[in-house]
Amino acid sequence: MERDGHAGSFQMYEDDGVTREHEGGRFLKTLFTANMTGQVMTFVINPPTGTPYTGAPAKRSYHFNCHRFPTINGGDAKYPAKMAGRVSGTVDGAALQLPVYGGVTSAQFHSKNGVTPAVASQHRTLHVWTGPVPTGSQVVMKFDFSHP
Repeated sequence: MERDGHAGSFQMYEDDGVTREHEGGRFLKTLFTANMTGQVMTFVINPPTGTPYTGAPAKRSYHFNCHRFPTINGGDAKYPAKMAGRVSGTVDGAALQLPVYGGVTSAQFHSKNGVTPAVASQHRTLHVWTGPVPTGSQVVMKFDFSHP
């Protein structure tokens, strides 16, 4: 989604993975959407639909990677500094703090920070961790790639 107007979606299916509860309709589907409007990418994790299965989590941490995200001022060498103030998120309308880190891989970040909400960038890959959020919540994240 490097250009204005690009959009995508994905639906995650989940059940307990053990029993046959899914045959009785006990499963969840979560819709993830992303779109690019101008230089702003919006990523939404919608509340799951369906009937919760036994053991469905009350909270969940999300981690996603956005490959080939747009650069700012032609490069990403100083990307974290350039993204400061350009990343925002909400959980059911309440602010979700997403600090920005640079030059950090997913494994390095998790070993240092667990599931702390954050955004990191390395080689035009944007790594985003939400931290634990209530499973029935809507999570909205916006990334402003416009040139300063």
